[in-house]
Amino acid sequence: MNNSIRKLLTPAIAASLIVMSSSCFAATPSQEVINARQETQIWTTYALSPYLRANDIKVSVDAGKATLTGTVEEDVNKDLATAIAKGVSGINDVDNKIEVLADYKPNATAAGYGDRIDDLTITSTVKSKLLWSKFTDSQSIKVETEAGKVTLTGTADTEEAKEPLKNSQNLAK
Repeated sequence: MNNSIRKLLTPAIAASLIVMSSSCFAATPSQEVINARQETQIWTTYALSPYLRANDIKVSVDAGKATLTGTVEEDVNKDLATAIAKGVSGINDVDNKIEVLADYKPNATAAGYGDRIDDLTITSTVKSKLLWSKFTDSQSIKVETEAGKVTLTGTADTEEAKEPLKNSQNLAK
């Protein structure tokens, strides 16, 4: 009887040990996942920065060391790239190989992710101000922002309602 119980329990104990040990390892992300998260965090911050978003900067991360390459037109942008990378949790060292060329012109022809975020932020701010204005019906005014330029369309029933809309730059502040 003892032998048959031992034969049944041995595989069950082994299986449970394997399951428990694999769950312990699964709780810790691999170094590749950590590298990718840090690299993405650095790159996203660059994309949102109005000073770096149009520049040709590449990022690679390996075990807490960020390597930056590319081109910028001013030393201050190279320094900003370093500071952003150092600010990411788990980055212990930054090898900044970014080249500074005074005659470099960033590719700013197409609107990037950061530019779209800026436009959406301006649109939200204007809509919020219109919503809280006692003179306007915010539901009848359409707000669009393109490359920082705000366009308002709709109707205003009174001169009091038109007045805050005349200088939409103040609405965005």
